[in-house]
Formats: sequence, structure tokens, C-alpha cells
Amino acid sequence: MATIIDGYRQRDDLTGERRIYDVKDDIETIHPEQSEVTVLFSKVASQETTDPKYFMHSVDEYPEWVTVNGAHNSSTTTLTVTDTSMLQDGDMLINPATDERILITDVASTTSLTVLRGHGGSADSILAAEQLLLVSDSHEEGAVTRSIKSVQVDEQYNYTQIIKTEWGVTNTEMNSKSRGKTSMEELAREKLYLHRKKIEKALIYSTKAEITTGDNTQRTTDGFINMLTSNIYDFSMYPTEYEMDNFLEAPFTYGSKRKWFICGPPWVTLFTRWAKGKLQISDNAKKYGLPAMKSYESAHGSIDIIKSHVLAGTYYKYWGMLLDPKYAKMRYLSNRKWRMYENVQLNDADGKKNYLLSEIGAQSQVPDAQGLAKFRQ
Repeated sequence: MATIIDGYRQRDDLTGERRIYDVKDDIETIHPEQSEVTVLFSKVASQETTDPKYFMHSVDEYPEWVTVNGAHNSSTTTLTVTDTSMLQDGDMLINPATDERILITDVASTTSLTVLRGHGGSADSILAAEQLLLVSDSHEEGAVTRSIKSVQVDEQYNYTQIIKTEWGVTNTEMNSKSRGKTSMEELAREKLYLHRKKIEKALIYSTKAEITTGDNTQRTTDGFINMLTSNIYDFSMYPTEYEMDNFLEAPFTYGSKRKWFICGPPWVTLFTRWAKGKLQISDNAKKYGLPAMKSYESAHGSIDIIKSHVLAGTYYKYWGMLLDPKYAKMRYLSNRKWRMYENVQLNDADGKKNYLLSEIGAQSQVPDAQGLAKFRQ
């Protein structure tokens, strides 16, 4: 039965299929740039590996602090300490609390030292758990060389992790006309962003494991959060600028004098509230392939502030990773950093299927040169 329209025919009387709506030809993906860490490491800090299990080596500095066990008076010439493995006859110690110099004449055992107290000056009492600094060594004229001591190389390993992102459409959809780009092209752009974000989450949050119970081995990489084991600060509330400088002091003792601070959005807000004179427009944004960003100039070194939208949610948005460009990298298996495979659908499938593949892992060396800072609102 016909539908009768009273009066002038108006626009809303046209059915949906007859109306030509004013729509943007390209359906924009929301925030395509929000995979900053993946972009950063792909651009300036990625390294090939020829095996899914790769090794990282680092050497700690030679120990220079000795902890005293128990209290000792000023006349005691046998000191009990927690460990003498780094010490030898002729080493000189200093007690920073009293400025007393102490000369080692004999390493008697793994926890005992025979010493000359008040060397070149006067002796004083030593409190329990006092820290003595290893200054240097001295030798008699004509003395033979001492035994060789060195620090063991620390060997760590990690795995690459296979990450796949698939998409596809039916042949009916592929051969239908649409405004703007085809569904396959739109999906490719959307899935590329998703793939980068999955890589970033793995680099930050993943944990190292190798599963051998299936038909083939499955591996996951250790993310940076797991590998940052030194200089971990957990501020109870919003940290002050003074507290931030305290956090930066220790890691800037080692490594580069310019580091990355990859953080959630609240950290960026904090930096803008602090002394404006210490914030500068970083000239590294173009080099990193990132939008304009700022750097923070502390008394200990400079940090490029890199906001990560993956550090998000109730807890992680308050976290910030201090990484040293010299020691933090993204590893990728040969020829598997970015691979796209097309037409992988089953032979009788009435459609097309593609997927992106990356086999990547995180690498972090020298934990003392890096750190993790977090706070709670």
C-alpha cells in the first residue's frame, strides 16, 4: 500500500538508501600516533638478533664500600666486616663518619681484617654497620705485584616474542563500492596502529617465559618494567621537584648524560608545574620520529620526556621509566621486525586475509644507570 505524504516533501521523507550523506571520505583512526615507544625504538634503538634467545652482558663497577659488623673501639686492630673478597693487603679504607684512615696489613679471612688504625692521623670508634670507603692501595719499595681481582661479567638473556595482527574481508565486501578507501585499506591502517601498540605493551609489560608443552615452542619477552631492578622510587603522593632530582641522582652516576623518561600523562603534567626554566623544547623529536616534546634539565643530567599512552589506567599512568639510550634497545629476529603476509586465507575461503608479524624483544643492561619512578594520586 502506498505511503501518503501530506504537504511539501521534505528531506527526512527520503529513505536512507536514497539520501547521499556528507561524510568524510577517509575514516580516520583515532590517535594513530599513540605508540610512541614502538616508534622511538624502531627509529633509533633497535638491533637485530640471529636467535630468538639473545644474551646481554654487563659488568658492575668494582666494589668500593665495606660494611663493618659490630662496633669497634679506637684501639681495635682486627675489624670484622661482611665481606673481604674485594680487599687485599695494602688497601686503604676511610671512615667518612670520623675521617679516620685505616690501612689493611692482612686480609685474615673472608670476614676479618688486620689493620693499622688512624693511619697518618688519629683513630676513633667505629659504629656497627658503618660503611668504610675503599680509597686506594699502597706498596713497599720493590714489592711484588698482588694477586689479580676482577668483577665477574653478569650474563642475562631474554627472548623474542612473536606478535601477529590479522585482518580480512569477504569477497562480497571487497567488490562492493564504498565512499573513501576500501574496507581492506581501512583495516590495514587500523591494524597497523594496533600492531604497534601491541609491540609497545610487550616491550613495557611482558614477562620472560618459554613454553615447550605445545607442538612448537612459544616465547614471551621480558619487558622493561621487569628488567628495571635498581633505583625504584615509589612516591606515596605527587613527587616534588626536589624528590625528582633525588631520584635522578643515582642513575645519572652511570651511562649517558641524556636519558629517556617514558611516562604516563600525569607525569607530563607534573613537569609543566615545576620550574619552567628547566623545561625546554627537545631538539630530538624529529630524530625520534615523535611529535614535539620537552626535555627536563636537572642538576645531574637531561631527560627527554616521552609520553606513553600505553602507560595508562588507574595505576600505570602514574609510572615513569628512566631508560638510558646506551643500554635500552628493542631486539628483533632477522627479517622479522615488520613483515606483512598477504592472501593467507584458506584455499576455499570466499574472502581475503592478511596479517602483520613482528618477532621482537626488549633489552636492558646496567640497571644502575636506569630506574623506575611511580606515585599514587
